[in-house]
Amino acid sequence: MSELTKTEQTISQTSLLKEREPLRGKVLSTHFISRGTDGVSLQMQEINTYLKSNGWDVFECSSDCPEDGNGLRIPMMNHCLDEVVQLKKQIFTPDIADPSKVNGLMDLLEKQSRIVQDEVEKYIDREGIRIVHIRNVFSLPENLAATLAFYRIAEKRPDLIFVSQSHDLAKEPIRAHKYETPYPEFQRLLDKIINPVLPNIKNVVIHSQGGKFFEGNDCSIIPDAFDFSMERARPNNKNGFRKEMGIGENDLIVGVMTRIVERKGIEFAIQYVKKLQEQRHNLASIGHGIGLKERKFDENSRIILALVQKEDLPQNMDYYKKLLEFAKQQGVDLRYFGHHVVADSRYRGESDKYPFYSTYGSMDIICYPPYWEGFGNQLLEAVWAGYVPVLFEYPVFKSDIAKNIRNFISLGDSYEDQPSGLKAIPWPNADTAANKTIQMFRSPEIARLWAAQNLSNARSHYDINVVGKQYLGLFSGLLEKASVKVDSL
Repeated sequence: MSELTKTEQTISQTSLLKEREPLRGKVLSTHFISRGTDGVSLQMQEINTYLKSNGWDVFECSSDCPEDGNGLRIPMMNHCLDEVVQLKKQIFTPDIADPSKVNGLMDLLEKQSRIVQDEVEKYIDREGIRIVHIRNVFSLPENLAATLAFYRIAEKRPDLIFVSQSHDLAKEPIRAHKYETPYPEFQRLLDKIINPVLPNIKNVVIHSQGGKFFEGNDCSIIPDAFDFSMERARPNNKNGFRKEMGIGENDLIVGVMTRIVERKGIEFAIQYVKKLQEQRHNLASIGHGIGLKERKFDENSRIILALVQKEDLPQNMDYYKKLLEFAKQQGVDLRYFGHHVVADSRYRGESDKYPFYSTYGSMDIICYPPYWEGFGNQLLEAVWAGYVPVLFEYPVFKSDIAKNIRNFISLGDSYEDQPSGLKAIPWPNADTAANKTIQMFRSPEIARLWAAQNLSNARSHYDINVVGKQYLGLFSGLLEKASVKVDSL
């Protein structure tokens, strides 16, 4: 048989590659977890649902996704898995560093990484996936085995497109110290695989401050999104959340809907509730009732500060204990309800559980106190639920969000470290916020107007149908660019 001419080889190669065209529109959506109530998981579900509704095939890859035809569950992806946590502790704790152990730690990392890499590669080939939408895995070394695994796949497979979405970044001031390693070997590895530079990786950040960490590499800004048309799921419980939790009809609940994590600033909410309690006589004097439910606050009513998320609580138990002690010192009724709350995507009608979004309907005030936040999912959720939020003005809020969500009650934008390990805003800020809350309750028509304005502006900038189109454009553009390269072969 004679050798193929150059032209015939080109035609053969092009025909072979064109046979792959049905692979277009298939996305592997991955994160450490995907079915939690944390912001990244919720964003993952928002975008995945939107892509599916627009004809894309979306496959999940995480440690907790459903084990069905469209999901790859890999327990080793979980950043809270004990063996993953222990390895991270060994790598990033200078006090226990032992140079003689570095080879053993590298071997352990290699073993964990290989588990993830082998399963993902097989799944990608089996399902014919073209795009890997990866969240935080390349930007945070929370699970270094997963990061290494996906880096190696990206390096090995230039035919795949990786969209690396950084909700959080290792070099951000709030967390940079967490990822300092005493081992030069691991530092070189981190420099290579965290925010890696490869031709087939497209970087996306969710706020304007994130791009500066990519040192001139191409980086798009796409904000977080929310489905503002979504209806709340109805829990399968005849008593309702408040009654089941032992909360009276005329008690006032201040909801903190974030995870219990240090940077969420929940101690600021305790300060706020402390000052709100000093206004009991003013609350009781509001004859038309308080808030969306027009509660009749009286001398028997309680003010309860409610925490409803359980994600990552075991890893933050020291912080939670400090919050309990601080609340006790301030005479604030702080309660944890996270063991009764599950992500909406996990809710299966259990009578003793409540889908996360449904719990917003039981709150009277939403306090959003983080002093560092990648964007602000619970802020968007508060706007969707009809609340004028009480919030700490964290940096990304001030730079990216305040221009669109303009009506809020401020806790200020400054704080100081305390000997207890907690932080504190100036007490006058908490007092002012409590006073403004009373003023808002006295003028319900103003509160409704503010909430409506926030909702209208948020829909215009952060609705899933607005943000989702940006992802459609990005993914389609990347596929078209890849196809041009193929056709030029």
